[in-house]
Amino acid sequence: MSDGVFEDVRPYNPKKGPKDVDEASDAFDTIDWLVKHAPWNSGKVGMWGISYPGFYTAMGVIDAHPALVAASPQAPIADWFVGDDFHHNGALFLPHAFNFFVTFGKPRPEPTRERAPRFDHGTIDGYRFFLEAGPMPSYERKHLKGEVAFWRQAMAHETYDAFWQARNTRPHLKGVKPAVLTVGGWFDAEDLFGALETYRSIEQQSPGASNRLVMGPWPHGGWAWSAGDALGKVRFGQSTAKFFQEQIELPFFRHNLKGGDDPKLPEAYAFETGRNEWRTLDSWPPRDAKAVDLFLAAKGRLSRDAPAEAANAFDEYVSDPAKPVPFIEDINIGMTRSTWWTTSASPRAGPTCSSIRRTRSKPT
Repeated sequence: MSDGVFEDVRPYNPKKGPKDVDEASDAFDTIDWLVKHAPWNSGKVGMWGISYPGFYTAMGVIDAHPALVAASPQAPIADWFVGDDFHHNGALFLPHAFNFFVTFGKPRPEPTRERAPRFDHGTIDGYRFFLEAGPMPSYERKHLKGEVAFWRQAMAHETYDAFWQARNTRPHLKGVKPAVLTVGGWFDAEDLFGALETYRSIEQQSPGASNRLVMGPWPHGGWAWSAGDALGKVRFGQSTAKFFQEQIELPFFRHNLKGGDDPKLPEAYAFETGRNEWRTLDSWPPRDAKAVDLFLAAKGRLSRDAPAEAANAFDEYVSDPAKPVPFIEDINIGMTRSTWWTTSASPRAGPTCSSIRRTRSKPT
């Protein structure tokens, strides 16, 4: 919302000259200005952000300013094609992509404090809207009208080519010096991949870094905007968000920024649903974790046993692109955060792609 030309998930440029910019150098310059000009600062800086600002935070720890001593990327974008937001394993999440860029992607020719107005779909029924919108070119013609540059770029790059690879933060998380606390939610349908992969990349490429991970029972950003005591109709018996804020996040920043007591955080805090308890772990994945092979079984189930039926055994259902199966129980214009996981595998919904994503994404 400031001046200049905005570029979505601007790639890191390791060969940039003095006039080139990326989000890492922008963070460096911003911090440098603040510690020199902002009154009453201690010379120590912390960064945190959720979702897109989580991407900024992750980029800020690359070639970090010496004053940056603590950073918490929360649900950060790591790779917009492979696993975050608009593509999951390369599959486009159309409602999510369109609903985001139809407002966020509009150009702002001058600095402003006013956010763009929400797009009027003309209906509250997202199922109907996207079904009737037609093929992909129609979105540009009917609604975007050439104003959203990143939409055109995303549509032009249908494979994991150089455009998307340049926007992958993971290879650049090397030599990280600030203490890092990466946060994610098990039920985050948007950036679960980014949280786990940001932690893993720092762990592998910055072995000397103070690198911690927190994974709670939250939808996207749920640790900041909810009590974290439920997901839809599923109750956890405690405010997991309050525990995170008071016992993990605050002590992390207080220690690194103000010299408070060392909270001696474990390598990972992971909330185990079912038992509904926090687990502290000295490594992630847990040292005793074992890979489990799951097989498709009859009646839409998964099994740990390899199929014993004849090779020609099958289940079948009608898959009609003109009448896709809804996977939420209420009417909404897009993907909902609080019900996506708890209703996507509902028996009455039938076998859908969202059911498959649920079983692949949920931690075991």
